[in-house]
Amino acid sequence: MGVETRDALLYAISVEFVEAVELLLEHEELIHKEGELYSWQKVDINTATFTPDITPLVLAAHRNNYEILKILLDRGATISMPHDIKCGCDDCVNQSEEDSLRHSLSRLNEYKALASPSLIALSSSDPLLTAFQLSWELRNLAFAEPVSDQQLINKD
Repeated sequence: MGVETRDALLYAISVEFVEAVELLLEHEELIHKEGELYSWQKVDINTATFTPDITPLVLAAHRNNYEILKILLDRGATISMPHDIKCGCDDCVNQSEEDSLRHSLSRLNEYKALASPSLIALSSSDPLLTAFQLSWELRNLAFAEPVSDQQLINKD
């Protein structure tokens, strides 16, 4: 299949193999040392199946898999709102200068994950309000970042 060992968790999530996800997360908890990268972060980007911005939570949200999302959230996984498109922080400036397309696609992947109905249901105290706020933000972003305007508008 060509799956790197370190890609195993992401691959299990992509095929929605819940039991494998649980087993791999238990194994990760045993081998992970504080301050080190997680196994899916150690994959060589030249051979990786997924881009570096695809975390287990992002991928599970892309699949809208309620059960896997619940497992990840119960274990403390989080996803934060992407920085504003006009953000001038060092990280955003460096990422944009290094590869502006990848930076835009990363933002799109984050918003696609945040728009997951299952993620909204599991993580929001008011899912309807969250959905409307996200819809508004996606529409505004579509005008500011035309490279992904149609994809952003279709998320709401």
